[in-house]
Amino acid sequence: MRHPTEKQHRPRANSAVVLRNPTVADAAAIWRLAGDGEELDLNSPYCYLLLCQHFADTCLVAERDGDIVGFQTTYRLPCAPHRLFLWQVRVAQSMRRRGLAASMLDGVIRLPACAGVTYLTGTTTRSNLGMRALARRFARKLKAPYAEEPCFPEHLFPNEGHEAEHLFQVGPFDLRHLQEEGVD
Repeated sequence: MRHPTEKQHRPRANSAVVLRNPTVADAAAIWRLAGDGEELDLNSPYCYLLLCQHFADTCLVAERDGDIVGFQTTYRLPCAPHRLFLWQVRVAQSMRRRGLAASMLDGVIRLPACAGVTYLTGTTTRSNLGMRALARRFARKLKAPYAEEPCFPEHLFPNEGHEAEHLFQVGPFDLRHLQEEGVD
């Protein structure tokens, strides 16, 4: 699979984006896409293999014309399974500003493996305005509270210059209520 941002491959304007659970065969493309920018901490390729194998039922990839153009890694907290932790979200440069990140978030929260989830949490830096805006929009859509609080201060990171991570929380929310009202 080619790197999704290679200039030699441009998606056709009318081709559809398919959201699906990842497989281990997607891990290398996810790793490359995660490294395509400065907003995300790039994890080891092995980590993405584990995510695609152990947490595939709570993660999504966006595929267009055979290329991974977005991904979202999430998992239910083992100590609080009603909480879904949003680890990473990335959309290829060519697909940004089209609502793909929001579509993946809507899709992942509706996966069978996420039944009973009433909170979305995650960590982000103050400078990651895109992630913070995505979480706030999601809270507004669900008519749910949004909160942020300090989580991991700078001194806990081994690499110099890593910003503090703040925990965000959306919830509680009830997706059944939204589906009854026809809000999707």
